[in-house]
Parts: sequence; structure tokens; C-alpha cells
Amino acid sequence: MSKGDGTCSGYCCDDFSLTVPPSMLPPETRGIFHLVRVEFLAARWVYTCDWFDKAARRCRHYEKRPKWCRDYGVLVPCEHAGCTWKKALRRQGGTHDSRLA
Repeated sequence: MSKGDGTCSGYCCDDFSLTVPPSMLPPETRGIFHLVRVEFLAARWVYTCDWFDKAARRCRHYEKRPKWCRDYGVLVPCEHAGCTWKKALRRQGGTHDSRLA
């Protein structure tokens, strides 16, 4: 099971929020992640990913995606309520494990 096999809904790739400003993003994500808005009260920056195909709900460059993307939802649990990746992990009896990336 991998996030590229259709079990992931891509909620974390659509508009997503982080606690880091654009200047602190990992170099591998620059030019891919773009700032959408800043939520000043929550101290969060909301980004979108140019590689995410919103219609297909999939990454256009899945095999080349940055480590940041590979780790999210695997090493760090996805925080989105409708995350289908979490549901797939539970069905498989899995945990957030880097071997699943």
C-alpha cells in the first residue's frame, strides 16, 4: 500500500497550512509550494502545491515528490478529518511508518 495507489485523497496537498513562512521551507519545496494566504491569528501560512492535480486528486510527479511530501501522513499523521490515507492504514492494521512511503 502506498499513497500513490489511490488510497490517499490528497487533502494535505490541496490548500495546506504550516507553521513556517516561505523563507523557512526546505529548498526542495521551493518553486512547488506557493503561499496562498497568511492566517495571522493562528500564526500559520497556507500554501498550495503546483504539482497537485485538483481534478484527479493526485500528485502529477508522485515518484519525484519532495521528502517533505513523502513523510507527511506517514511519519507525521495527517490532520485532515476526511483523510482516506489514515482510513486505509487502519484497515491494513498499519501505523505511521516510513516504510509505507
